[in-house]
Amino acid sequence: MNYLDFGNIKAMINKGKTIEQFLGFTKGANFTTIRWISLYLDKDEYCLDFHEVFDERKEGGENIYDFSYVEPDDMYGKRMYQTNELETLIDWIFENYSIRRDKFLPFDYLNEELKKV
Repeated sequence: MNYLDFGNIKAMINKGKTIEQFLGFTKGANFTTIRWISLYLDKDEYCLDFHEVFDERKEGGENIYDFSYVEPDDMYGKRMYQTNELETLIDWIFENYSIRRDKFLPFDYLNEELKKV
């Protein structure tokens, strides 16, 4: 897997790259959802979006980025936090989410991550 070295995250985000981390699944009575976060730079602000989509792999879906969002108004993720300092954003993420420093991925690698789960 192409996990990122935590020390390289700032350089990648500053180059306009999006960084993501898979958070896991939630199970409802008749459905399962997939959750992840994405970090990126938008107009000089570091941003964190939360994504939650229905797990449509059993219905033939292959690309997590094409799955239906649980909340239709959040079809590109829900902005959870933004700041001018990446360190402030990182601190906020670790306070509010169960994530690991060694599990960040470049954008578009979540499909590979799901294959392992």
